[in-house]
Amino acid sequence: MQDLVRQWKDKPLHGRYRSRIEDNAIDTKASQGWLQSGNLFLETEGFIASIQDQYNMQNIKQWNCNGCVSHVNELRVMVRENDPFCIALQETYFRPETSFSLRNYNTYRKDVIPDRRARGGVALLVKQNIIAQEQRLDTELQAVAVRITTPFAATLHINLSILESDNEHTNRPTYTRPARIRSLEFQQANNISIRDVLQRAPYDTPPWTRSKPHIDIRLSVFLKNETAPQVYLARFKQITDHLHDHLFIYSDGSKSSTGVGASIVVNSVCHMWSLDPISSIFTAECYATWQALLFFALSSSLACSIVSDSLSVISSIGNNFTKDERISRILNLTSSLENDHKKVRFIWVPSHVNIIGNELADAAAKQAATMPPDEGIPTPLSDYVKHLKDTTKQAWQHKWDLYDGHMRSVQTSIEKWTYPKQLNRRQQTVLCRLRIGHCKLTHAYLLAGDHRPQCLACQTDLTVQHILVECRLYSDLRRELQMSSNIQTLLKTEWPKVMDFLLRSDTYTKI
Repeated sequence: MQDLVRQWKDKPLHGRYRSRIEDNAIDTKASQGWLQSGNLFLETEGFIASIQDQYNMQNIKQWNCNGCVSHVNELRVMVRENDPFCIALQETYFRPETSFSLRNYNTYRKDVIPDRRARGGVALLVKQNIIAQEQRLDTELQAVAVRITTPFAATLHINLSILESDNEHTNRPTYTRPARIRSLEFQQANNISIRDVLQRAPYDTPPWTRSKPHIDIRLSVFLKNETAPQVYLARFKQITDHLHDHLFIYSDGSKSSTGVGASIVVNSVCHMWSLDPISSIFTAECYATWQALLFFALSSSLACSIVSDSLSVISSIGNNFTKDERISRILNLTSSLENDHKKVRFIWVPSHVNIIGNELADAAAKQAATMPPDEGIPTPLSDYVKHLKDTTKQAWQHKWDLYDGHMRSVQTSIEKWTYPKQLNRRQQTVLCRLRIGHCKLTHAYLLAGDHRPQCLACQTDLTVQHILVECRLYSDLRRELQMSSNIQTLLKTEWPKVMDFLLRSDTYTKI
């Protein structure tokens, strides 16, 4: 306790105890001086309470040790580094004859039940200076409980943490490597580098008080495949005729196998940017719109019309409560411009209808997509997540392509498979067993301890593939039902024929 007093002696009052002193009209500065001089008096109860809080903020460690005796050195290192007041151990492998003790700790344990479990055992190690009493539990579960009495307060604040090490798997090959390490290894193997993540900027003003951006999507009511380009041009001219004082900026984004680009066109002058290849087309369109706003902010014009062929971006801009970081920074900049009395209008036009500015922006964005990515352009986390998912699926698909088994012949893709809705529960079970290649007819021998069954007609191993496609015994029935010779087609699209085949061949109940 004296050590804690000395430790806190030179620290300023803070938190709720400072507030209490101030609320009671006590001179905080004077109290601070008294405390630092070591003259503790009754008015400093808050200070004493803060010391007690610090004293009662204890650490408890939990560890699945998989054999406490064999890993006692690791336990001692953990105690030396963390100094926990209590240690909860699982999988101790303690038996009644096992002797174990740890210096300065009392041990409360429940051992492995002889002749009932190969492993198990739990223990609680509590510091000897802590008042603790073991609680009797009327259960056969691997559990032990201890009642701890705190020296100062009725409530004990416990900081519970699980001891684990990223290097544990290197010392114990049977351990699965932590997910974080496996993720980093996967990223390195596939040259994935997560950097320059676009952060979501906080709203400059509450979204419910912000005026809604002016968006114009009137041209979207016309179906493109039913509307001539001349109609769009005429309608666009009607929209822009009264906007003589507006600065027109055309923005566009492009994504191809070569890269991702964004561009804006102002007075027939193109400005281009090349983005990270993993960026989505939505990100490119948003970036182009944001750059258009920046250009307008630096210009002397007081009104601007940003023309884009991305309906999704312009529609998203109309949502003041968006959680998308790409849209939120557009809204923040738009709001800032409005506060500076600079008006912004967003207009949607369809692509490739001979609107000159839009055509120039489209060509510039495609050109930017062929150039190396520009440095310093952040990428939203959602694009990184999608890229990681796509890369993971490609790696999984590649691994699946190398697999040589029945399931690979049934489903060549890793995409999710769902049951046909017309099947009842029994039919679903039958179809699923046929797909995985395991059914009573072909694998019941494993439970009986017999030899693998043979087809009596063909003198070959009895498999699902053989029954549905190859067996000579059912050739006539397959021709009658016009069944495909491809098992993937059978179990994917011709399952009604398969069900009929099983019923008529008297094998349905044996699946």
